[in-house]
Amino acid sequence: MGGVVFTPDGTRLISAGYDKTVRIWDVATGRELFTLLGHAGGVHCLAISPDGTRLVTGGDESVAIVWDLASRQEVFRIPVQSKLLVQAAFSPDGTRIGLASNDTSVRIYDAATGELRMSLSGFAGLGGGVAWSPDGTRIATTYADNTAKIWDAVTGQPLFTLYGHTGGVGWPAFSLDGTRLYTAGGDGTVRLYLLRLEELVALARSRVTRSLTTEECQQYLHLDGCPVQP
Repeated sequence: MGGVVFTPDGTRLISAGYDKTVRIWDVATGRELFTLLGHAGGVHCLAISPDGTRLVTGGDESVAIVWDLASRQEVFRIPVQSKLLVQAAFSPDGTRIGLASNDTSVRIYDAATGELRMSLSGFAGLGGGVAWSPDGTRIATTYADNTAKIWDAVTGQPLFTLYGHTGGVGWPAFSLDGTRLYTAGGDGTVRLYLLRLEELVALARSRVTRSLTTEECQQYLHLDGCPVQP
C-alpha cells in the first residue's frame, strides 16, 4: 500500500495501492465505497484538499492526478519531471499542491489549474517530503542528503536548513501551532526542531557554556550578529 488518508469529516478512508488503484472506504462499516482508476503504475502518495472535495494522487509514472471526489472523475493531470512521486500536500487554503519527487526539486502547483507556481530547488539530495505550516506561510521539505529546509511559501526563498539526521529524511510534519517541525529519518530517529527564534535562543543558552561566535549566530540563529546579552 502506498499510503492512507482520512477525509476531513472522518467518515471515509482513502488508500493508495501499488496495484494502480485508489480506494475509498466507509470508516464505520469498513466497506469499500468506490475505486478510482487511471494510474498506469503503482500509487505511492495521496493528499486530500482541506474541504474534502478533491484528491491528488501520484506514483511511479511521472504524473499526478487530481480527482473530484463527488463525481468520482479525474479533473486534470500534472506532468512531473521525475518518474517517482513520494509525497503530496495541499496548502491549508486548498489553492496549491506541493509535490515531492525523487529528484532535486520540490514543486508547487496551482490546485485549480495544475499550473506550476514555483520550484524549490538548490539542494544536493533527492526530495523526500513536503509539508505546509498551518498558516500557509512556510513550506518544509526533506531530502536524502540528511537535511530539511524551511521555505517562504510566497516567495519560494529558502529561510534555513535543519541538520541532525544521519540518514535520508522524509515525511515532515508541522505542529498544530506551526512552531515546531517533526521529521523522520532513515537513521531510525524522529527529530523535533524548534522554529521560533526566541525558543532557539533559550535552548542555546541552556546548553552552551560559552558565548556563541558571530559565525555561530549567523549559522544557527540566522542573525547577522549575536543578540546583546541582558
